[in-house]
Amino acid sequence: MIELYQKEYYYEFRESFNLNRFNIDYEKYSENWISRSAQIIFLNKTCFNGLFRFNSKGAFNSPRGKYKNTKILDEQNLLNVSKLLEIATIKKTDFKEVKMIFQTKVH
Repeated sequence: MIELYQKEYYYEFRESFNLNRFNIDYEKYSENWISRSAQIIFLNKTCFNGLFRFNSKGAFNSPRGKYKNTKILDEQNLLNVSKLLEIATIKKTDFKEVKMIFQTKVH
């Protein structure tokens, strides 16, 4: 029974996440980013193998993972990742460009 509820909840949550993607202005910071980040963490921790995948329409479509005791909030890990993101450069680009940049830096 719990398994069925968890499965239904995951897919309802994923659908809500996908519908709400149109309500976020990614060019201008707002407090909506905070709840969106929490949703991303939840999906990442509960989807299949942490596979964060989107379909051609831009909807998150990873299936639910089957975990017994999912640790959704790992505070120390979240703080460590936050520190790394402060110095990271994030680019939205084609995989071929990323591959080219990586090959240039390695050689």
